[in-house]
Amino acid sequence: MASQHEQGAAQRGVFLHYQLQGGRLEGAEALIRWRPGPGRLVPPDRLIPLAEDMGLIAAVSDWVLARACCDASGWGDDRYVSVNISPLEFCTTDLTQRVARVLASSGLPATRLELEITENVTFTHPQQALAVMQELRALGVRLTVDDFGTGYATLGYLKTFPFSGLKIDPALLERGTLAS
Repeated sequence: MASQHEQGAAQRGVFLHYQLQGGRLEGAEALIRWRPGPGRLVPPDRLIPLAEDMGLIAAVSDWVLARACCDASGWGDDRYVSVNISPLEFCTTDLTQRVARVLASSGLPATRLELEITENVTFTHPQQALAVMQELRALGVRLTVDDFGTGYATLGYLKTFPFSGLKIDPALLERGTLAS
């Protein structure tokens, strides 16, 4: 049975779409979508800034994390779920405690959760970002840089942070910047 929070989100047209990751269904990335009315779909690049501006990003992230972890706990095996975390909330909220609560309530092992963050998170408050990353890694959560190449970080700089992986922005590859 869905919670009142979940039912409210569904009534407002908010839902998750899963994008498969890996060549043999290793996991999926949870992507929030909002359908405010028939035939309309607000993409995440407009929805997330709107939630940030309205001070709702933590509530939106909590819903996405809870829904994605509950869904993934039913997938079985070792498939992981990947969730994007807003740079705005990364260092300004009790993210580690919120993630730990969601993992405990969903029953999803921390090793099956991957949080994606942009490289910009490491610039604003690097020491605070590093501390949060170390706390999340201590839980067992994987951390990935999303869209590397859209900011100004170098691979050398990012090596100082405990990332598990790197998703490279396609435009960076098109420019040939990573060519040998």
